[in-house]
Amino acid sequence: PAGAHQMDPHAASNGDVTLLVWRDERTGATASFATRLSADGTPLDPFGIALPGVAVDVLWTGETFAVVVYNASNMYSLVYVDADGSVREVRPMYVPENFRYARARSGGGNGRFLFVRDAAAVVTDGAGYFRGGLSVNELLAEGEYPNWIVATDTPRGFMALLRARKLDEETVYAVGIDENGGLLSF
Repeated sequence: PAGAHQMDPHAASNGDVTLLVWRDERTGATASFATRLSADGTPLDPFGIALPGVAVDVLWTGETFAVVVYNASNMYSLVYVDADGSVREVRPMYVPENFRYARARSGGGNGRFLFVRDAAAVVTDGAGYFRGGLSVNELLAEGEYPNWIVATDTPRGFMALLRARKLDEETVYAVGIDENGGLLSF
């Protein structure tokens, strides 16, 4: 283990190997690392695998691990790490400007990633390509200011909570989002 502060761990498994990603400050600045864990929990990369950017999540695509990272310009990329620990590729993600990462989910072929902003949400696939998006403005009362507060994955896509504030009032909406960025009813 590194002797500096470590934070924000995320893990994904292919059934045999688990990839654990986290941020730490071993270099004097915040950096991201990964390590593979065997089925019994033994670290296979004791010094870690350095990742470019700040890691925010990881999933197994069915072929490789896909790590979502962002850089200082708030641009998102996918870093593909194979089960043998080699970094295969770094690919930019096509996410509209000022959207923030919310959640990953396996499935949908090669995984899906949810990004949110104001009253909008978009979904990209495990190759980083835009799959679709939606606006939930029609849920909001006039003058309500929306803020996404939490999201989780479901068998059909994502469930996200949207908090809307107007003066001293607050309403929380549950929003179902399918794997292609459409609105789900639950």
